[in-house]
Amino acid sequence: MLHRFKTSIANIPLPERFTYPFCYTPHPLCVMAAEEVQHYLNRQHEWKEELSRGKMFGVLVVQTGNGEVGYLAAFSGILAGKNQHSYFVPPVYDLLQPQGFFKVEEENISAINRRIKQLEEDKEYTSLLSELTRTHQQAREALDIAKQQLKEAKEKRELRRKEAGLTTEEEARLIRESQFQKAEYKRLERSWKEKIAALQVEVNNREELIQELKVERKSRSAALQQQFPGRRILSVPAEMAFGTGDHATTSTCLRFIADFAQSRKETAWTMTDIGCGTAVLAIAALKLGAEHATAFDFDPMAVEVARHNMERNAVTAEQLDLFVGDVFEWTPAARQKGNLVVANLFSTILQKAFPHIIAAMKKDAVLVISGILASQWEETKAAAEHHGLSFDRVIKRGKWVTAKGSL
Repeated sequence: MLHRFKTSIANIPLPERFTYPFCYTPHPLCVMAAEEVQHYLNRQHEWKEELSRGKMFGVLVVQTGNGEVGYLAAFSGILAGKNQHSYFVPPVYDLLQPQGFFKVEEENISAINRRIKQLEEDKEYTSLLSELTRTHQQAREALDIAKQQLKEAKEKRELRRKEAGLTTEEEARLIRESQFQKAEYKRLERSWKEKIAALQVEVNNREELIQELKVERKSRSAALQQQFPGRRILSVPAEMAFGTGDHATTSTCLRFIADFAQSRKETAWTMTDIGCGTAVLAIAALKLGAEHATAFDFDPMAVEVARHNMERNAVTAEQLDLFVGDVFEWTPAARQKGNLVVANLFSTILQKAFPHIIAAMKKDAVLVISGILASQWEETKAAAEHHGLSFDRVIKRGKWVTAKGSL
């Protein structure tokens, strides 16, 4: 597990202390270790296709108790379907262990999600919801007509009272007519309320079960979080939208978000996620300390998946403003602007959307852009600079580029 350097390091002094993580200059030994890991990876031909999509690796230069210097190597997530390979350090906890508490509890939570989805899509339940909505509408229409009839009858009575020759008996008849019509309205109103209440009881019975499952899911998610103190767990299955956190673009955005959150630990901040997919980036920002986030996507299906992910991760609508939107038509409200703005979009869209993206940036905001093919980075950068943006950090992983900058 401890790798010895293949070339002499006798003339390279060891570092005296760690460098500042937000302005990192790698030590020569780290560079050598990284190059050796790259050389090893180039020989793993069976991983070639997976590595071409981007994968994060790291090295840690260490000194043993007897003074021997070497390095440890590690990778993020899963590599070739496994998270244990002899060349790399093993994970602190093997998330793929079939009988491990994480895998077991993850399946329990997934089973709850499937049950919730089943209940929410049940034909009887959806039919009841439709009938309840329809009955509310029918009640409003029927009562509005009845009110108008009451009004017209009252106006006729008032006109008759103003006419000469109104007898005592006729006045009494007008009073009885008024009382009867008001009583009829009350009976009609009560009838509709009873119909609505009966339907509401049936709907509530089903929604109580759904809510109980959501509470259980939240409790299980919180308990699972406690197994990893000091860490923030995101539960985001890909389903039909982009963004599980494993893709090179998403994971690099997450790294930038984590760095930004660390730099703003003492001050409040907000985040805007343009082209949110599963909303993994916005949810991560909230978990890392953002007081509010805004996220939208052009694809309604993606937003529906994102809404489920909000529930999975106990994120409320107060915390995350999520909606279907087109970046080219969107005008951000003050609350929707971010101290950190992330746009993980195809470069062809980014190049045209920079004026709209800039509109979402608060004063002194940080912008992270991703989804850019390396072959299209220079033209994307030029389009951004044309609108006054500049970038202080650019990361290339596989064929993808992610950049951090500001106005």
